Amino acid sequence: MSLFFTGSTREECYTWVSAIYDGIEFKDKQGLIDAQVNAIMESKTQTRPYPEFLPDSTTCVYLRDNRNYACDIELGVIFNISTGGILQPTRSNQVGVNRKMVLVHNEGLRACVPKPSYANISSDHINRDHNDNRFVNLRWASPSLQNANRVIPEDFNTPAMEAKQGDGEWKAYKTRKDFLKSTGFVCDKTNKDGVSQAIRRGIKFRGYQVRNRVPLNIGQLREIPPAAIGGAKGFYASQFGGYVKKPNGAFTQGCKHTRFDDYIIGIKGSVYKVHILTTNAFHGLRPSEAHQANHKRGAKKGPADAQDLEWTTPSENCQHAHNTGLHRGGRAVAATLQDGSEKVFRSGGEAVRYFEKHKVALYRSAITAACNGKVKTHGNMSWTYVDPTIVTRKRKLIDDDE
Repeated sequence: MSLFFTGSTREECYTWVSAIYDGIEFKDKQGLIDAQVNAIMESKTQTRPYPEFLPDSTTCVYLRDNRNYACDIELGVIFNISTGGILQPTRSNQVGVNRKMVLVHNEGLRACVPKPSYANISSDHINRDHNDNRFVNLRWASPSLQNANRVIPEDFNTPAMEAKQGDGEWKAYKTRKDFLKSTGFVCDKTNKDGVSQAIRRGIKFRGYQVRNRVPLNIGQLREIPPAAIGGAKGFYASQFGGYVKKPNGAFTQGCKHTRFDDYIIGIKGSVYKVHILTTNAFHGLRPSEAHQANHKRGAKKGPADAQDLEWTTPSENCQHAHNTGLHRGGRAVAATLQDGSEKVFRSGGEAVRYFEKHKVALYRSAITAACNGKVKTHGNMSWTYVDPTIVTRKRKLIDDDE
């Protein structure tokens, strides 16, 4: 299958589009294929082609709404044509194009294939990797296709209960459902409630001794304030390990967010981040809507201990990211003043703000250029990185080597 449709007939187009959606079944598959074929055939009558490549390029295409920017379909990045500078995306895959935030994958797909006229259409990452914005990984999708191709959250597989029969060994099960299935019982609400009741009352369930599995080394348990979870009661957070104890006595660490490093849990139809629930339980309710739960050590991967969490304002959280090295754009810089003395700043931005108070106009980009040796001085001062061994992202311009 070719990367782009190069045929001329509707039959050829239908074959090409069908191959895009081959191997996955969803409710309105035929309707979406027909809509995509219609959009492509209609675009054949337009003056501007799909895709419109930059001169002498086979991988870079103009954006549909702004010819000052282009997308490299092999790299999955958007760049400024005049400067060659790659636009760095946010965590939600957005970049600023002429003061407007746009999704990288949307713009890349729109530049290559006309968007079908279809209800609630959106771009879909075929391999489910939402950071892979190469054109080969993109296609237009209906809600039913998005649902069929959704990323299943990575579970911790933490056993929630244990059971044994007679003098046998205790065996761990992730859920009541898993226990019922493995023992051959009907997995319905009556039996699941029966297991929970047997655990609470300390009695057997159909010949099996059953109990909740309590994780080791979790420290104290403190109740999560009902006000933080929509009024729900009976939920507790652990001091260590990022566990939540449910009203039925079961412990869970939730599951990993499909895109970020946070761990989430569903309570009464709503989704909550586990580290925020732990902060509410051990450090009181969020002081204000603006406050954020901050990881003191800067590490967000994995469950968080209560002692590693605190409430901070957004500005304090941002500064903490600079201090711990989490902010990708923050590198400590040193300025050599005219009297020969040296002053250190956590980042170029901090230096700009400091000298602005002293009526000296500086620019972050110029400080970076001086630190990288592209200019000798800025503001009549020489600049260096405090730790020159740190390597920044190599690819800054579209023509840079990897």
